[in-house]
Amino acid sequence: MITELQFHADAPTDAELNELALALHTETRLLLDLTEAMQRQRQGVATDDLAMVDDSVFAANRIVRTLGEARRRRRMLVESIWHEEIPLQDWKRAYARFMNTTLRDAVGRLQGAADALAREIAINRTVLQDAIAAGEGMIRAVAGAAPVPATYAPAGQPAPAQSGVLVNRKV
Repeated sequence: MITELQFHADAPTDAELNELALALHTETRLLLDLTEAMQRQRQGVATDDLAMVDDSVFAANRIVRTLGEARRRRRMLVESIWHEEIPLQDWKRAYARFMNTTLRDAVGRLQGAADALAREIAINRTVLQDAIAAGEGMIRAVAGAAPVPATYAPAGQPAPAQSGVLVNRKV
């Protein structure tokens, strides 16, 4: 359990805390941008717009790379101020007496943006898995193959074997 850290150095200056808050604002903006990319991806899947899906994936990859740089910057700032990095969710407890209002608000906004992104990713994962399953089902139907059986069986029985054949090339 993280408790308030015991520092041997002087308390950080407002300028240092504000610079750290600015770094957190940058991360928050990137997480919000990534959330929008996830929403565009889902819209592209819903409307069968392959170009929109492709563009959203490209945008997401670009944002993730930039986010990695922003996180490295944050780690550098935190380590220069407090000489160690701890998970963001523990900051309010560990750094409580050193955080000014600007930094406290920035931490809250970053956590909110991260939570929103996590929800979008979970929704997209389900939507994409359903889209893939529907596509495979259509291919099987067009090819005249039997539907894929469930990958589970009643207790005590082995799961049914799957051939992996999608297309009958003899037709």
